Amino acid sequence: MSKRTLLITGSSGFIGNHVVEEALKNGYKVKGLDLNANVNPAIEFIKGDIRDKSTVSKAVEEVDFIIYLAG
Repeated sequence: MSKRTLLITGSSGFIGNHVVEEALKNGYKVKGLDLNANVNPAIEFIKGDIRDKSTVSKAVEEVDFIIYLAG
């Protein structure tokens, strides 16, 4: 069985970074979407704005769950 994939918006922020760590510890494959640089090489990172339709479309491909922390 393959890992479930979790998209975390705001993944490079203070809270987002902690959520990423917990998700990885719990066996999720993690994709991060953020305007800022990625700080965790263990995730698939997409640099972009949640207001950009094409960026969000790319980010949600093959995702099981989304945690929205962008703000």
